[in-house]
Amino acid sequence: MKKHRKKRAAQYQKTSGKIGKMITKLKKELEKNQVVLVILSQEDYAHSAKLVGKLVEGKGCYLTTNKNSLAIIGELTRAKINADNFLFLDCVSKEAELTDGMEGSVFLKSPKDLDEIFSAVSIALKKDFELFVLDSLNSLLMHNLDRPADVVEFASRLANRVRNERTKLIFIAEDMPSQQQFIDDIEIFVDKVIKLSKSKK
Repeated sequence: MKKHRKKRAAQYQKTSGKIGKMITKLKKELEKNQVVLVILSQEDYAHSAKLVGKLVEGKGCYLTTNKNSLAIIGELTRAKINADNFLFLDCVSKEAELTDGMEGSVFLKSPKDLDEIFSAVSIALKKDFELFVLDSLNSLLMHNLDRPADVVEFASRLANRVRNERTKLIFIAEDMPSQQQFIDDIEIFVDKVIKLSKSKK
């Protein structure tokens, strides 16, 4: 039992140290760039909410197309990050009927309704957020597999919209070889691609 606890503690310290280095690198890049694409391994993507939460000192806006906002709030709380610092644009919970009792979230109809999402983003950006996050590009594509070009266009419009504000924008993507062409298309209009980790083959 003691061995198991020690092993878990060692793994936790290793993960925390790794995330700490990622946060330091991201902060430096965000000082120089307004729109960045962050690529994470599938393993490290599990910590995406914590990674983002540690970057925000003021207010942030979190557009989620993958996890529901309740799950993200739980991740932030466990990492001792104040979830009240974020407005969540949640594209997941409404379809799954998980909206009861949720505050601090705007529930959008579906991750397939790109026009509704963009309208919600445009309204949210008027609130002068320090950081805007889209988590994740992969999931948004999976919901719109029949029209990948529309997803690329949506991301490009979002980047252009953010450039008119003082807000920083992070696109989060998992390192998935099957979606490499899609990611290559996104890379064209971001200021910086930050590959923090690579998925194992």
